[in-house]
Amino acid sequence: MKLPKATEGSAWYQGKFESPVFKLWGSHAGLAERLFNVLKDFGATSQDFTIEGSAGSSALVYTVLKSNFIVRIKLDGFEVTFHSINSVGAENATKIGIGCWQAIKDSSNETNLSQHELTIAFQFPVEVNQYKEIIESFLAIPKSLPPGTLPGIAFYLPAGQRTGD
Repeated sequence: MKLPKATEGSAWYQGKFESPVFKLWGSHAGLAERLFNVLKDFGATSQDFTIEGSAGSSALVYTVLKSNFIVRIKLDGFEVTFHSINSVGAENATKIGIGCWQAIKDSSNETNLSQHELTIAFQFPVEVNQYKEIIESFLAIPKSLPPGTLPGIAFYLPAGQRTGD
């Protein structure tokens, strides 16, 4: 079965540092300025910058509503969330991610990434008969349920686990 063209999508990148980078918290200004210089080409303004949390959970954050993405730098890593990959585009999303990493590296050269995680989601318009065909290939509707019941699939990870390996 051929799926229709995706109408919307989102992406979430997480990069974990080898160890906490306290040097980044010595002066927020240098890192904030480097990030701004990367993100201004994608709609960021100085009003998009905040520092959230405190102590070990604090994060330097750019929430760029104009382009629908958030960059969050923490002691143990950084993440970029694109709520609408369509409004940013895959090429620009890549430039944003690489630019943020370069800004971090320029602020603390000894910083290294030890883990990467990328989650991508797409939305597709699917007709009822297509939906049933796709989902029913994964599970059967119990005969005890009333006619017209539509199947659905959900996966629930154990508490505290973020990925399944």
